[in-house]
Amino acid sequence: MNSLLREVGARVTQTGRCSVVTIRNQSTTPPCVEYEGAACGCSSTNSSSPYPQITRERKPTSRELRKSTTELSKPSQTMEPQQHLLLPADPQNSVPAYKPQSSSVVLRREPIASAAPLLFQIPCEGGCTGEESLEVVRQLREETSGGRRRNGARVLCLSGGGLRGLVELEMLRQIQQVLQENNQTITRFFDYIVATSTGAIIALAMVYGGMSVGDVLKLYLTIKNEVFTPKKRFEKGNTAKLEGYLKFWLKDYRMSDKSHPKVLVSAVLRESTPVKLHWFNNFLTGRKSKDYVWKVARYTSAAPFFFSPRDNYLDGGLLANNPSLHALSTIQDHLRSEGTGTGVSLLVSVGAGLNPPKAYQGMEISNILEYILKHGRFLQFMVDVAVEGHAEACEETCRSMCREQGIGYVRLSPSLGSEVDSGETDDTKLLDMMLTTRKYMVNSGHHQLNILRDFF
Repeated sequence: MNSLLREVGARVTQTGRCSVVTIRNQSTTPPCVEYEGAACGCSSTNSSSPYPQITRERKPTSRELRKSTTELSKPSQTMEPQQHLLLPADPQNSVPAYKPQSSSVVLRREPIASAAPLLFQIPCEGGCTGEESLEVVRQLREETSGGRRRNGARVLCLSGGGLRGLVELEMLRQIQQVLQENNQTITRFFDYIVATSTGAIIALAMVYGGMSVGDVLKLYLTIKNEVFTPKKRFEKGNTAKLEGYLKFWLKDYRMSDKSHPKVLVSAVLRESTPVKLHWFNNFLTGRKSKDYVWKVARYTSAAPFFFSPRDNYLDGGLLANNPSLHALSTIQDHLRSEGTGTGVSLLVSVGAGLNPPKAYQGMEISNILEYILKHGRFLQFMVDVAVEGHAEACEETCRSMCREQGIGYVRLSPSLGSEVDSGETDDTKLLDMMLTTRKYMVNSGHHQLNILRDFF
């Protein structure tokens, strides 16, 4: 602990349940406070700014010279309550854009020290000590530094989730902003894009339809009420509308028409026993798909209870809602077979958000119709539980494998404050979901996005 404190030039003291971080500028005599605030983000004020006020290279005033170290260590009163503190390397590239409230505030444009940004995003749940805070920092540094490859394949994985794909689009928008710093786009920067269900629609629209993240976001918001308005009694979506829009967006492109980025899209073979995954792709030797792109999008999004299956395929999310683990295995095998001498260097996994835990409320029945309806809801509940549980297990395994193999790993998926169904069309709920995602990216996603800069 002491070595890390010396490295970042910081001191952690305990105030009540909170840990207070003080970082001093050693270039002045005596050293003055460069940053001061609670590491957990707890505060009793109502300031609207999510960032701490920071001064740079200023001389201490005579009043400061008389103050003791104890007085200088009091918690800052400039943080938003219940926020995770964050020190962005460049606040202008953060969302929302930060503007100083006073001309006397000068923002530092580079990190105070290599570990300083990590200190300012540690959550405090039920109180935390300084040692616990620094342990989190140590773990983050181990996971995202040292031994990581730089020259290798860069992989983007997009999960399923229906209209919660808006969460993925909001996070992709933030990723795109980071890539623009080096004049890159998502489809140029990543060598492979692996996707399922709604994530596959997003990926195919960008790769084959030539759409930007903003374009796809607008389309989702425009067609949501048409596509997710039931036409059949036991379906939550309008299959004909979805198919029509996919044909319009993706036209007559075939999977083999593009060679970069390499694309993998999952679907479940409906009539196989046991059921198994099929990967539509544009690069696997001997298994390259020549299907129409709109059909592939239709296959992978044929979610039970939402859309009718087409041909012999069902929603890929039934077996690979989070395709990261399958992607890592398939791509590593492909690179070995090609004799490239390289492997995967970076894997970015983007999820559609995590709903709060839920429980099914039993199946009391009074008539056969009620039984049928409740039985249907129960089946959907069981499908949701299986899909989400499998996706969580894949995430943990994939993280462990990437750490062991020295692969940079980024997982972005916010916890949603309330239940949001895959077919939710209520504007208020969707807006709240997107704002939750934006807050997540400001508070917790900033360090993750910094990893991308290591691969420019």
